Amino acid sequence: MKYILLLLLITGCSLYKNSSGKTYNGNDFKGIEQLVPIAAKDTSYTNYFNLRDTVTRDGWEIHYLAKNDSTRYTDAYIQWQKGDVKRVYKYNNALQFRGSFMPQLLEENDTHIFMEHWCATDCMAILALPKNSRDDAMDIEAIIGYNPEFGQFVYREYKNDGSVAATAIDLKRSKKKSVTFKNKTYSMGNSFVESIVFKGDSIVIVGEFFDKDSETVKEVQTIRF
Repeated sequence: MKYILLLLLITGCSLYKNSSGKTYNGNDFKGIEQLVPIAAKDTSYTNYFNLRDTVTRDGWEIHYLAKNDSTRYTDAYIQWQKGDVKRVYKYNNALQFRGSFMPQLLEENDTHIFMEHWCATDCMAILALPKNSRDDAMDIEAIIGYNPEFGQFVYREYKNDGSVAATAIDLKRSKKKSVTFKNKTYSMGNSFVESIVFKGDSIVIVGEFFDKDSETVKEVQTIRF
């Protein structure tokens, strides 16, 4: 199965340090009684006045909330629940960003709900919400490809020496692997990626670079789990 996706992202579990927010178990979250719907009859939410709650195919309810205190116009809270599981993700400063920065339902598998959102100019992200009461939500930046069925995500990293690396997170295996491309002349952003093929136990990434004569050259790197 092949997915080519020109995207980018952020998170919160041991695989990936979350800088954007924090995960709570719903009923253990102090102040949960202060959470109110975002923009409920409040036109001050210019970017989020039309924000709507949703329900996934598997019956998970997703609610967009704010805390009725001094942070009401800065921090957003995403609550997801089904049966005995009720979780809350605090997304710091989200309400100060454009509407496209708020995560929206993308896909789900048997272990996670996936939500996509912008994270900067020419940058998108996917927030992975676990369907259990143990794991933290994971919001991953700079994604260049993903496969929700396998629970695998690949994001790019720029190295200090000018090279670019592709790092893969496998949620089902709880593993992270990285490869660094040898060629160092490439287009910024995701455009250095020609294709990504997810095979389950490996991910094949084909990158496009330039040689000293500005001719296009391809480099193949494989991440194995």
